[in-house]
Amino acid sequence: MAAEGRIDVTLALIDRRVSGVSISSSRPLGVWSALEGRSVDDALSLAPLMSSICSTAHGVAGLRACENALGIEVDDAELAAREALVAAEVLQNHLWFWLLTAPELMGEPARMTELRQVRALLAEVIASMGSQGAWARLGGVVRTPDARRLETSLGALDSALTSLGVAAAAPPFFEHLTRIAGPIGDVFRTLLSAPVAKTGVTAVSGQTFDGATVAAALRATPGFAARPGPLELGPLVTARQHPLVREATRCLGHGVGARLVARYVETCAAAEALHHFAQNLQTR
Repeated sequence: MAAEGRIDVTLALIDRRVSGVSISSSRPLGVWSALEGRSVDDALSLAPLMSSICSTAHGVAGLRACENALGIEVDDAELAAREALVAAEVLQNHLWFWLLTAPELMGEPARMTELRQVRALLAEVIASMGSQGAWARLGGVVRTPDARRLETSLGALDSALTSLGVAAAAPPFFEHLTRIAGPIGDVFRTLLSAPVAKTGVTAVSGQTFDGATVAAALRATPGFAARPGPLELGPLVTARQHPLVREATRCLGHGVGARLVARYVETCAAAEALHHFAQNLQTR
């Protein structure tokens, strides 16, 4: 078993339909206790390393929590830089799916060359934001963004994303998805017309919880951290109000197809957010 543990989901079937679900976790829930007794600076430098997934988002969340607790104000340029970093991480994670995981679902080879290229472009955008040293510091860091370099790197990234099928905004109508260019369009042209599009459809729409609800449940419900319940996080919830996602769930139900559409909506939103926040940094 891997050191980080695992989550096991067991389905009970009756007549080939799911009649019950059991979830067990062996993940080490006490890992965050390693931060106890450390200075704030040490804890903030370690926080992004405590999770291999969304480490930047964890680091930004830790900074916000500590700065709010200590009454430290952060200027708009630093806030924009942090939002750009989180958007870049979200975008990279989604591109990993579109270029590696989705081709596997279609029985095609992974598009590793395109992934390497776009990851290099994302790294160039982040570098051109001009952080002096590690960015996870209370109150922010000294930034000297190179406006010309940032403009050039954003332009190159936008061109690469367009060739992959990422739009400035997701199309409003379901029928437009199969007209998308590039590898992402190939995914929709193949999978939306296949039986897999309606796989995993449930009669219950995805629901989520906010931070306050989680905090209250952690205090009041024994074992909540190990088994938080059948509540969904992810694009199908965060993008559920988008017209395209509403139409996808109406046509395909809450299954694989709708989740593909929601992921695409969030991919486009992350690309737009990165461009927006990087430009805000550039103009300050």
